[in-house]
Amino acid sequence: VESSCFPKPEFQEALSAYVRLRINTSGSTAEWGIYDQYAHGEALPTYAVLESDGTLVSKTGWEGGLHAERTLLAWLKANAR
Repeated sequence: VESSCFPKPEFQEALSAYVRLRINTSGSTAEWGIYDQYAHGEALPTYAVLESDGTLVSKTGWEGGLHAERTLLAWLKANAR
């Protein structure tokens, strides 16, 4: 997703509302702790929107499918703060 969707202009515009953080779930225990706190139960990759204080606003897992790119873009726009 990061290499196929995120470089597109419409995604760059939608992502400009966010500070992005990538967590490697094959990494450290600390990274797994963040995943468990915010994204547990979602498909990987998981996208989450947090407030600056760490409050979870929304999360979604990448589901693929025919309209997955459009669905993810709509989700990003709907949750922009």
